[in-house]
Amino acid sequence: MLLSARRRAFTLIELLVVIAIIAVLIGLLVPAVQKVRAAAAAASCRNNLKQLALAANHYHDVYKHFMPGNGIPPTSNLGGYDPGTGKFSGIWQDPRFAGLPWGTFGWSAYILPFVEGDNVYKIINFNYPAYTPDFEEYGDDPRTPASGLYNAGKPAPNAGTNGFGDLINKPAAMSMPSVFLCPAARRGRGGNEAWQKDYGINGGIQSKGCCAERSTTKSAEGMAFLGSRVRIADVTDGTSNTFFFFDLMNFAYHGRMDRGYGSNPFFFVQEAGQGYVTGSTNGTVAGAWVPNDETTNHRGPESDHFGGVFAAMADGHVTWVADTVTPTTYLAAYTRRGGEVQGTDF
Repeated sequence: MLLSARRRAFTLIELLVVIAIIAVLIGLLVPAVQKVRAAAAAASCRNNLKQLALAANHYHDVYKHFMPGNGIPPTSNLGGYDPGTGKFSGIWQDPRFAGLPWGTFGWSAYILPFVEGDNVYKIINFNYPAYTPDFEEYGDDPRTPASGLYNAGKPAPNAGTNGFGDLINKPAAMSMPSVFLCPAARRGRGGNEAWQKDYGINGGIQSKGCCAERSTTKSAEGMAFLGSRVRIADVTDGTSNTFFFFDLMNFAYHGRMDRGYGSNPFFFVQEAGQGYVTGSTNGTVAGAWVPNDETTNHRGPESDHFGGVFAAMADGHVTWVADTVTPTTYLAAYTRRGGEVQGTDF
């Protein structure tokens, strides 16, 4: 006699147990995947900094000095820069802050031929101000009529939707190579992957006052400032002991530029010093801007990496600088010939 076999099905309890096990496995897997992605983004960001430092050294090989933090504009009937007064004029003058820079070209423009960006470099017209489609300052969008935060009743520069600077440089400004983009960094308002960078250059410690983007002497202890032509021979503290580039995510504060909007344009530099990282507000340890300090109107490095920022040294190697870095050691690495005794924080 043949016995008919009965097909056994899952009970409700067994099904719930299986679902619970799967949920636990997914719960364990998601954080692991997130950690892998974060590690990959951090590695890419670190590699970009290394590429920027190596490109700067290649620039030095060609020109016998490093590129300026931002360039001194050419003098013409349209305005320029007066070294005697230290003032900018004409099309190169910030429309809201008389005598301060507007649309000067940052280090990222000059380094382009050395980061496979020669095609972008060739379409820049350095005789006219740089361009950026967006930035925000003091909680106000400069494309709208000025509020009390600016000159009351006076229209903001380029009011409307055309952005800031000269439109002749818009094609280049919207063609930023990926080496300037950190995949770990949050993006500001409207995305902005095409025109906001995530790195800054060592602009010194402001021992004689503000600021690297508007003076050839006041914050000239670092690797770059207005019109700078720093040579390797000038780095007497040692290229392995001197900061060159930092994480400076677009999302962060940039001088007077507001956090969260994206205010680190590809190569547009005005009086807020976009693209510069400064170690101190006044050259002192008490005034140090350590990594990821989110005080308003500061110029320190900032990243979305947990606990610190990456920094490329002048010799090309990349190191980790923790938020808890010793301020004395930290500031010593900003100066190229300060003669300080280096600590062991990084």
